[in-house]
Amino acid sequence: MTGCKGQLGQALLRLSRLSDLELLGVSHTELDITDKFQIDAVFKKIKPDLLINTAAFTAVDKAESDSRSAFITNSEGPRYLAEACNQAEIPIIHLSTDYVFDGELDRAYCESDVPHPLNVYGESKLSGERAVQQAAERHIILRTSWLFSEQSPNFVMTMLKLAKSKAEQLKIVNDQVGGPTSATSVANLLLLMATRYSEQGALNWGTYHFAGQPYCSWYEFAETIFTLAQEKGLLERRPDTTPIQTHEYPSLAKRPQNSMLDSSKVSRDFGVYPCDWRAELEKVLQRVT
Repeated sequence: MTGCKGQLGQALLRLSRLSDLELLGVSHTELDITDKFQIDAVFKKIKPDLLINTAAFTAVDKAESDSRSAFITNSEGPRYLAEACNQAEIPIIHLSTDYVFDGELDRAYCESDVPHPLNVYGESKLSGERAVQQAAERHIILRTSWLFSEQSPNFVMTMLKLAKSKAEQLKIVNDQVGGPTSATSVANLLLLMATRYSEQGALNWGTYHFAGQPYCSWYEFAETIFTLAQEKGLLERRPDTTPIQTHEYPSLAKRPQNSMLDSSKVSRDFGVYPCDWRAELEKVLQRVT
């Protein structure tokens, strides 16, 4: 697994200790996915049976001013990894994002919907998806949204930090809707995929969506974070919040207003159903110190 220092990588390592799988995680310092020669050397040394790629350039606004870094990490890196997997005759599971869509649909996005990213980050992730599809016949691309865990940076930890700073008022976007998804729930799905491949030697290859339920806005997500955090004694008081529209919140990158992902395909093929993000949030807050 690449990207073992990230929130998804950390969740995978934690949960793998409870499974029969031998999961080896490598960080950026141990494997630069943009260096194909280093990838080849690591593959020869480790000889993996399957690769899960969680490494990514995830700074959405920064990508607007540093598109080169975003594309190298999110597109060229996955291409090199997929080529190495294809040569080693092993599959690759690659993580992607709801940001490959423009958010203009009035329903949740299915895997068959045509991507149309609004920002550089989304463009770089879509380019990475296509690189993996072209380079590795046996692949799974897993798109998820609004990932959160007890490990920063993510929306949950940012909201807690702002609340503890005793900011007088927080303005939070209320017209972008999606499915908050815990890193733990995604890690469980990835480990299930890896286990099934280990046992059966095959999977239903292709693209899948997986996101938490029920859908909500960033504002609704934040309000639930503050309520549960206060109940657990993590906050002395709730901050005052004001719902605002997207155009009232300045940012370099455009965000899709609809980030809802339809998870029915992954439920049908793998028997895994979206978790209630509110229950997952409670577990995350229990682990916050």
